[in-house]
Amino acid sequence: QLNGHHFPVWASLARDYLAVLATSVSSERAFSSAGITITKRRNRLKGDIVEALQVLKSAFRNNL
Repeated sequence: QLNGHHFPVWASLARDYLAVLATSVSSERAFSSAGITITKRRNRLKGDIVEALQVLKSAFRNNL
């Protein structure tokens, strides 16, 4: 903001591309949910299966 008037293009780029999310709740929730899915007994699940399970869990939670 201090030098935005001197460098309007850079200031605009910074606002558009360097914005930081105020919270990381959604990503932490996803990791937490995946941690519940992938346990010591389920450590050999392939990535596509884990992804499908996460999608199903999300759909179930959202009544889809």
